[in-house]
Amino acid sequence: MTKDGGLYHRILFIGFGLRLILLLITCTDLFEIPDAHGDADNFHDIALTHPGFFADGDYHPTNYTRVLSVLYALTDDARWFAQFLNVGLSIMTLVYVRRILCVLDVQENVAKRIMLIGALMPFLSIYSVVLLRESWITFFVVLSLYYFICWYLKIGNGGVQIVKCLSAILLAMWMHAGAIGFLMGYFLAFITYYRDEDKVRISKSTYVALFFLALFVFVLLLNLNALLTKFAVDDYGAYAETKSSGEGGSSDYLTWLDLSSPSRILLFLPLKVIYFLYSPIIFDWRGLTDIAAFVLDSSVYMAVSWILLSRKVGVPQYRLLKRYLLISIIVTTVMFSFGTSNTGTAIRHRAKICFFMLIAASVSTEKKRKDLTINNS
Repeated sequence: MTKDGGLYHRILFIGFGLRLILLLITCTDLFEIPDAHGDADNFHDIALTHPGFFADGDYHPTNYTRVLSVLYALTDDARWFAQFLNVGLSIMTLVYVRRILCVLDVQENVAKRIMLIGALMPFLSIYSVVLLRESWITFFVVLSLYYFICWYLKIGNGGVQIVKCLSAILLAMWMHAGAIGFLMGYFLAFITYYRDEDKVRISKSTYVALFFLALFVFVLLLNLNALLTKFAVDDYGAYAETKSSGEGGSSDYLTWLDLSSPSRILLFLPLKVIYFLYSPIIFDWRGLTDIAAFVLDSSVYMAVSWILLSRKVGVPQYRLLKRYLLISIIVTTVMFSFGTSNTGTAIRHRAKICFFMLIAASVSTEKKRKDLTINNS
């Protein structure tokens, strides 16, 4: 996949080693790691007390606890094994990130930086280890992006790549409904992009895509409770009160916002997006922890956002691709911003879109396109 495969093997090995060390630390409680407890312990307790994949939904707030209950039944309640599977998924995510960079023929120096960020970025590493569903979601989001880009660049059978892409994103949605945001860019591409002519136009295939879109929406409606309940708001007044109650402790932000109606939510959503992507914001720093989070995490998203917004795509074939990816990023970011009101949760949720943003930014760095053939599977 690369002329300098040895370097990327070393990056993967270093990333794997770092995650194994973090796994050892969490299993032995040598010192506290962010998000190693809290929700992670709750998921663990629920899986222990309510075993069975098909147990009553009232006992399983997320599908992740269902998966954990099965893993525990097979491994005699081995929490470390479930966390190790998260490590494995995170490394497979890096493998597919590298495959995407190869398919796009991204410059080697840019590809190295992206791989190093993915392997060593502290919060990405932490969420690859702790007993949370982040690794599952991130892996299937990246996998869907891989198949989407293969479809866009006419690698393999187009119909098969669409099915693989949608299947992967559905598996991500099964763990967290927020992943549905990525579908917006995908669907717009499937419906409007005419690959043979490398341009947007309406054709017979557009109507076929619209049929499948309608079918997919129908399936979503039938499974609304399973996939989209996180975003259902029956009482906006109650929602506003909940989000302003200090539920995130001292890391809460924008608790003064009046979100008592849909119109006010739309009005303040841009501000919530900024806080979601870049918190802890400088004037909200509470100490060294926030400074470290800003330097090691927020600053990365700021830099990537700047590249996405300021650089023009040099390869004509990639211009539409970047637009479709930006649509997915914007919709997903807005959806996560909608339900996030504290820094810790923002850091955890935006980690799900980090690789998507990095790959979209890499498209902007390309000046020319070379023919490249890979073994697609």
